Amino acid sequence: MKINTITTSLLLVLGAVSASSAATVEGFAKGRVDRDYGDLPAGVPLMGSFYFRYHKSGGAIDHHINAISVKPDPDNGTVALMYQDKNRDDMYFYKASLDSIPSSSVIRGSIADVGCTGKCERTLSPPGLGYLFVLTGFQINFTGGRDHHVDEIAVFEDEGVLTVMLNDKNDDDVFAYSVDYAWVSPTVFLNSGASRGTNNGGVAVSLPNGRHVIRGFHFNYLSGDHHLREIGALTSGSRLEVYYGDKNGDDLFSWEVRWATLKPRGPGTGPVAPIGPVAPSKQGMQFTAPLRGAFTLER
Repeated sequence: MKINTITTSLLLVLGAVSASSAATVEGFAKGRVDRDYGDLPAGVPLMGSFYFRYHKSGGAIDHHINAISVKPDPDNGTVALMYQDKNRDDMYFYKASLDSIPSSSVIRGSIADVGCTGKCERTLSPPGLGYLFVLTGFQINFTGGRDHHVDEIAVFEDEGVLTVMLNDKNDDDVFAYSVDYAWVSPTVFLNSGASRGTNNGGVAVSLPNGRHVIRGFHFNYLSGDHHLREIGALTSGSRLEVYYGDKNGDDLFSWEVRWATLKPRGPGTGPVAPIGPVAPSKQGMQFTAPLRGAFTLER
């Protein structure tokens, strides 16, 4: 059985379009953790970064995947995070950042499905020419409390169609998802684009300098399916870091991260602290040096 829901609402928030702020949460957890994301101003929370890594003292560790979640709750000022197999008892490190845009006209939406296999595609309704799809939060999980190796994980929008993937090499395991998103006026962005490549373990590439939000992502192992140790897309200044690997960090994967660069904030709002290095150290990580010009501008 499939359950499909789509909700949208027009959110009117008074304030300058250029004013915005960011908040970062990080730490260690097992199963689900709900974190207060601090003094993020009222408005629409947009996803700036996410990263998860299974943690074990003295060595690298990987597991099957049951669920991954970064789900802000603007009403309570919290964000729910999950990175777990079916036992929900493995320690992991998490890091996520959110940006808030007090736009005068932002259309928020939410869509959920139960009963997908391989991938699900759902038609959305862009509100007008030039509006950009930006992720607010997402949760993907194999149903029935099951966990599996993974091959592809993706959440992205193309021409009004949302694609969500969670699969192993057989594309036959049932999964569910919930995606929160915002259609954002192009007036709040300097530019938008996509970065992509083929790497193993992790890679860092250049972005136009500024504050970025994530519009979508797609990770795909090129040699079947594997455990996961870590997954993420971290933006900071002129840098994007991408991670998708098991404990060996030696399996080739293709990836794409879609992003948009926010206009500078208004006077008196203060600087946004950079994300900084992921801690603790990425033991066993294969890491590629930054690449220049490894992005495609869309506008």
